[in-house]
Amino acid sequence: INLLQDPELSRHVPHWLVRVLGIPWREDLFTGWVERHMPNLHQAQWFGVVLFTALAASLFISARKRMDQS
Repeated sequence: INLLQDPELSRHVPHWLVRVLGIPWREDLFTGWVERHMPNLHQAQWFGVVLFTALAASLFISARKRMDQS
């Protein structure tokens, strides 16, 4: 997200992408979003456990899939 806020980025990507994404994004676009919408999230230790469990489950499921024998 910080990369899309860089004013110099628009010189290094195709012009159509600059128009589609509206590059550069304003710097205050995401500042304080978590504090406004989920103020107690930084104190929630369970949130990290839930994310880690979801990551572990997705890795386990993808590792258990059979490979296509082509």
